[in-house]
Amino acid sequence: MQERNSNTDYFFWLPLVGGLVLFFLAALNTPPSPPILATSTESPVDLPSTGEMLADGGLDQTIDFWEGIIEVEPENGEAYYQLGLLFAITDPKSAGSYLNNAAELDNQYEDKSAQIIRVLRLVEFSEREEYQLIQVGQVLGSVEEWALAREAFSRATTINPNYGEAWAFLGEAETQLNEDPSDSFETALSIDPKSFSVNFFLGLFWLRNDDPAKALEFFATADEIDPENKIVLTNIAYGLFAIGQTNDAIAQFQNIVELDRNDIFSWLTLAEFSIQNEIQVEIIGIEAARKALLIDKNNIKANALLGRAYTLLGDRVLSRRFLQKAVELNGNDAMTHYYLALHFLSLEQNSEKAMAYLEKTIELGKNQIWALQASEILKQFTP
Repeated sequence: MQERNSNTDYFFWLPLVGGLVLFFLAALNTPPSPPILATSTESPVDLPSTGEMLADGGLDQTIDFWEGIIEVEPENGEAYYQLGLLFAITDPKSAGSYLNNAAELDNQYEDKSAQIIRVLRLVEFSEREEYQLIQVGQVLGSVEEWALAREAFSRATTINPNYGEAWAFLGEAETQLNEDPSDSFETALSIDPKSFSVNFFLGLFWLRNDDPAKALEFFATADEIDPENKIVLTNIAYGLFAIGQTNDAIAQFQNIVELDRNDIFSWLTLAEFSIQNEIQVEIIGIEAARKALLIDKNNIKANALLGRAYTLLGDRVLSRRFLQKAVELNGNDAMTHYYLALHFLSLEQNSEKAMAYLEKTIELGKNQIWALQASEILKQFTP
């Protein structure tokens, strides 16, 4: 298998007790949050990431480190949050109290803590530890804690080496961490070649790594297992686009919309495809983004996409209006800051403001595609 192409971002799904629930952009499933005003005491030094500590010293040493931080700084919200994440893997029953404390001390952790606690409650009475770990790993991945997600998935494969889906999720976590997932995916496929998640994640892997034809084969199998799954259908559309079948891709996105015209996810995926790839922006992209706003006028992504569309069309007033609305809804969305940077570069020729938004994108986006693209643009301003 090839290494991951880090310039492509795709989707993440989460099967929960009682059926499949698709996780696609947390903003679609949670109310928009106001700009973050952190209330915790900041540490005077930069702390290492939990992922770095896991690699260097393992789980127990990482827990000891954050417990030591709390002894010195009892109101450090980050320390409580990190311990909540760690205990979600090792001691789920105690994780909730740490996550609640983190949310109370620093409101940037409110939504993520609530999301993790919901999953912990759903799987609390599961008799299969490996199943519980898979659910915990998925929610950790959905909040971008991939090193911890990998730890959860790895433990699940240790408990049950014949659990094909656990190996598939481990492969996805390794991919997200820019590690080689070959062994994990090959093991998953050998154990359970008809598993939905095995085929879905292998499809994602090959789509990210410039083999869309192979990706479409795996997505076709996933589609047979779970017909009308919108995440699968969306990635099939991207696969068709990647092999040059643009009209078929557009038709696929439009078919997804017709499955449920009141589903904001469908309109947003259509808008995103059109606007980000600059395909029939005025006809398809703007119309789809406006349909999404009719469903939820405060949807962050719909406002941001509409602002970006008007940037592409050269409408400075409408571009700025919708992008500023997106920032007002959530001042910590990396994509919105990236789009604002492009707005100031192309429509207002204000490189100073553009650079400020690019720097904010990098700060907020970590390893997201927006941060990577912002870094590339900033290089042009660096002597």
